[in-house]
Amino acid sequence: MLQVEKFKEAFKRLRVNRNKTFPYGNAPHKPCFLLAVIDLIEAGHFYENKVRYEPRLLEKFDAYFKIIIPEKRPDRPYYPFVFLASAGFWNLHGQDNLKLDISSNERYRLANSGHTRVSETVRFASLSDELFSCLKDSKTRDQLREVIIDKWFPEHRHQIRAEFNTLQQEIDSGVGVLEDELVINTNSDVIERWRRINQQRHHNFRNAVLRAYGYQCAATGWKLKAKGDTTLLEAAHIIPLAEKPDNRPQNGMALTPTVHRAMDNHLIAPGPDYIWRVSKFLRFEAKADNGASWLLKLDGSRMILPKDKRLRPSSNVLEWRYERLMK
Repeated sequence: MLQVEKFKEAFKRLRVNRNKTFPYGNAPHKPCFLLAVIDLIEAGHFYENKVRYEPRLLEKFDAYFKIIIPEKRPDRPYYPFVFLASAGFWNLHGQDNLKLDISSNERYRLANSGHTRVSETVRFASLSDELFSCLKDSKTRDQLREVIIDKWFPEHRHQIRAEFNTLQQEIDSGVGVLEDELVINTNSDVIERWRRINQQRHHNFRNAVLRAYGYQCAATGWKLKAKGDTTLLEAAHIIPLAEKPDNRPQNGMALTPTVHRAMDNHLIAPGPDYIWRVSKFLRFEAKADNGASWLLKLDGSRMILPKDKRLRPSSNVLEWRYERLMK
């Protein structure tokens, strides 16, 4: 109980930017980010203490941010991911999995280096062991969620609860939770069986997608096939499995690894008209990061499609991806 009270106080005392342009006069980024993390723990997405900077987390953060400031999208979601390290319960880990012990000035430089640099430098974040243990308990999660709402967003209580209720409906229906995570508390034989099934599904999906696209990247046109099935290309889900368990080839496309990551982070997206678009966020980042500028050349280019029209992505899955393009 003492641990819970300690984290309640920590959530109330988050260091945030203060500005009259924000509702309540406080920047909502950190509290919204914590709400997103708590939701994904609720959904079983983080069954180990590793919070990765990935689309599922960013979408949840974006959903809460839009409740507080509907007219604006958070243009730099990696800011709270980095700056929460000042809270005392949030740790950043490098590519070697070791904790990054960096000063506030170094955190500022990292955050201002851009999306790409943060993704390359920070492999994942972790909560303190005590906080992660607290958040694995449903009653404690509810208490800490309420502390955030009461302190930071009291006038948006109903909208935030409505967003959380949507999550609960997804959990009840099994949507948005990975199959491996649904069986995480069962015996090892069941887990191993599910893993084998998932591996086979992944293998079948990969082969079907790469063959449909003739081992050619749907964005760049690069054709990278060696002997047999050896290729640098990846089979990317247009709607991620975490959102919808759809392993049909019509929900996939062949992409190079970098393009795949860019799409999954909502920096680029193909529209329902089969035309690639890049985000305003990427345009902004490319000004400071020359390494990202080549992605801008994809804007307006036509998506390379399977010759077999039956295997082409449907307009609804492309529309899902396009609607989530980071503004």
